[in-house]
Amino acid sequence: MVPDTSEQQLHAESQAEVQTAGVVVFTTSCGIVRDTRDRCANAQLLLQQRGIRFRAIDLASQPAELQTLRLFQAENHIRDPRLLRRLPITFLNGVVVVKAGPEWYDEAKRITKD
Repeated sequence: MVPDTSEQQLHAESQAEVQTAGVVVFTTSCGIVRDTRDRCANAQLLLQQRGIRFRAIDLASQPAELQTLRLFQAENHIRDPRLLRRLPITFLNGVVVVKAGPEWYDEAKRITKD
């Protein structure tokens, strides 16, 4: 199925927003699966402690953003069904962060600096 023009425009806007937002973390505040909610909270706390500015997208309160997440997972070649459902997931200028070592934190701070 080919997306209509308004869908294509929405995808383009979402893509541009995430690619230029620096650090974006897709999370959930839904407590049905406590481990997932706790991982999401811990990831955000870690970024805050490291002094990294980020945009958190809570899929529990912003379910429409799931489409944006799926778009970025596809662009980053994430196809494993287990990984497609795993939160949190972090992107740095649209590129998924798999391992976050010291150099990643330095780069994230540099990008998100005022």
